[in-house]
This record gives sequence, C-alpha cells and structure tokens, in this order.
Amino acid sequence: MIPASLAAPYGGSGGAAFPATIELLIAAGGGGGGMYSSVTYALGGGGAGELYYNATYPTPIGSTVSVVIGGGGAANNGTNRTGGKGGSSVFNTLSANGGGGGGCWRTAGAAGGSGGGGGGNINRGGGASSKTAGGFGNSGNASGSTGGHGGGAGGRPTGLSYSITGAAVTYCTGGIGGNAFATPNLVANSGNGGRGGSSRGGSISGSTGVVILSYIGAELTSITGLTYTLSYSGVNLVYKFTAGSGTITF
Repeated sequence: MIPASLAAPYGGSGGAAFPATIELLIAAGGGGGGMYSSVTYALGGGGAGELYYNATYPTPIGSTVSVVIGGGGAANNGTNRTGGKGGSSVFNTLSANGGGGGGCWRTAGAAGGSGGGGGGNINRGGGASSKTAGGFGNSGNASGSTGGHGGGAGGRPTGLSYSITGAAVTYCTGGIGGNAFATPNLVANSGNGGRGGSSRGGSISGSTGVVILSYIGAELTSITGLTYTLSYSGVNLVYKFTAGSGTITF
C-alpha cells in the first residue's frame, strides 16, 4: 500500500491517477555459454540480452498490456554445442531480443540481442547483434586461443548502468570467454550472458531478464501471471517484474 505520508503524489488528494510518462527498463534473457565435451578448449561467452531504456515512455493509461520476462539461455555442459539463446522480454508493443549463445569448439557465436562470443582453439567470429526493440546490444568477440567474450549492452562484454530502482545497477553484461580470469556474471534478473566453459570450469547459463517501471501515480489496477515486487524510491513507485508471462493494467 502507498504510505499515508505520500498520499498526495499518488492521487490520494486530488492528484492525477497516472502520469503522462513512466520510466521503463526492459532486459531480455542472456545467452548461455558454449561448451565442448572436453573442457580443454576455451569456449565463447553468451551474449547479453537486448537492453531497452526510456526515461519518458508514454503511459498506456486505461490499457491492459502484455509483460513477459525472458529466461536465460542454457549452458549445455557436457556437449559440443553452442550455448542456448536467451528468451525475449516484452512490455506492451516492445519485445527485447534474447542474447545469443556462446560458440562451442571452432564454432562462431550465435546472434541475439547481443551476440555470443566465438568458440576457442581457432579463430571464429562473434555472433551478430539483432535488436528488436531499438535498444542496446553489441556483437560478440571473435575467438583466438581463448573463447571470445559475449557482447554486452555497452560493449564487449560491458553492460550499462541505470538507477531506475533508486540505486545504480549494471544490466546486460556479456558472458566472459572461457579461460578468462574475471568473475562470472552470476546476477539474477540482469540479462547477463553466461560464461564460456574451459579448464577453469564448466559453462554457465545466461541470467533471466527483467522489466522495471518507475513513476509517480496510482498503483497498477491489476497484475496477472507475473512475479514482482513493489517498492519506493523517494516518491516514485517501482515495479520490478522478475518472472512469468502475463498482463498489467494501468
């Protein structure tokens, strides 16, 4: 429930029920890291999911809109396979593309919101970036003696940081290629790509996506089929949808 001390900004004392615009962030699911049946070879990291951000998205007042949270792509450990593609995340008419899987042995990374890194042991290209919501994404790194990094929203493999929840959080970082020393991106609901497999450890699945809304106004009229939290950042309501496929009504 809205705190009594904040009633006026939320329409409790004659204020508007919903604002003309909302702050919106959509992260698709990250791609899984590539793997070979022998972990001798370093494989490609999964590409991050496409990241969409709009500080002034027009509020669909009076409408019921679809929301889908994309799952992370599978890691495919124990097989000579490219990592699985991340699932698309949806808000209303926007559909952010899931990240491409990291390449397996001598295989290019797969295309996605950000492309997966190429598989190691021989030069193979990174996957292409295919952005379906007009958001952020990059192609994956080509491989060499080590697996290529997956593309991220801000580069290869870097993500982008936003403070829509009230604190700065980095979303949609590409998965590191196998044999890299960096810490894997094990962050739920970030849209990060999974690490590629190598002698340092098996490949890792991509992270699930997320949809976040922030605005000053009334609470949503209805929410169905979705896992979410409602919190407050100053006088802003912050809805964070973390799983499911359903609808919300303004």
